[in-house]
Amino acid sequence: MYRPTRPPRSMAAQTDWGFFLDFIGRKGKLGQAQLTRWENKRARMYPRHWPTMRSEFESFTHRHLYHLTAMDIQAAAVRTEHSLGNLQDTVGEKDWGPGKGTTEDWSPPCPFFFIWHSLLERDGRIPLWQEAWRYLLRERLDLVAHPFAQHFGAREGWLEGGELRDGFQWRLGKSYYSFLRETEVLVKLRRLHGLDVLYHFLIDAEWAADAVGGQVLAAINVGNPKYSEGKAGRKRSCAELNPGFEVVKLQLKAENTFGKVWRASDEGIAMAADRLKKAGCPTIPQ
Repeated sequence: MYRPTRPPRSMAAQTDWGFFLDFIGRKGKLGQAQLTRWENKRARMYPRHWPTMRSEFESFTHRHLYHLTAMDIQAAAVRTEHSLGNLQDTVGEKDWGPGKGTTEDWSPPCPFFFIWHSLLERDGRIPLWQEAWRYLLRERLDLVAHPFAQHFGAREGWLEGGELRDGFQWRLGKSYYSFLRETEVLVKLRRLHGLDVLYHFLIDAEWAADAVGGQVLAAINVGNPKYSEGKAGRKRSCAELNPGFEVVKLQLKAENTFGKVWRASDEGIAMAADRLKKAGCPTIPQ
């Protein structure tokens, strides 16, 4: 069985709620106003689920993320099942009516990236799609399935099949692939290029920054330029949301093969590292 490796001591890091609040604090009154609006919106949209979600967010820490190596990513990419199955992109584009919109643009109280990173921290390795799917449909229906059903007015048995179930898988599956791609970029920026880039799921999900390196923010997209600025559902860019930071927008090409994870090339990541260095991203202390 493949086992993840431990990083050198100089590579170890962790990012938690305190790191997130420090990021918000660096934005001054604007950051506090953004945080208040975000919390109020989530509490209003999902009053039943929000208190539990908020508590889980505060207690969460990214640790194992900084232990990963390129080999760990490769192992997961080879072993994971195709998260989109045989679904076509049109399944996420159907408009389900006023106040509902498309599954492509739906946003849950729990950011998708929190799910993937929670499993990473729980198991100490990259979660496979089939593991994450079982987890969400058996152990933690409260994270996305129940809020999704509430938002779209799903009927009993909707997870057994049909258009809405397909749209749900499409939304989740795309997010899972984004997680794999961007985690690989982060790991290689640190491991291969020595950049002190850090991550927090909320800064990614709500402030559109895929990595934080001092005052430099990276907005990473691997693959389809249609989704530059990150994931489906994002409305504002990283630069718009984070005035005062140096934002480096990284559009990385990827192999486009149906049924396989689209991944950035090492050459593309090296070019990204060079741009981040020139923008002032710090290196990992030795």
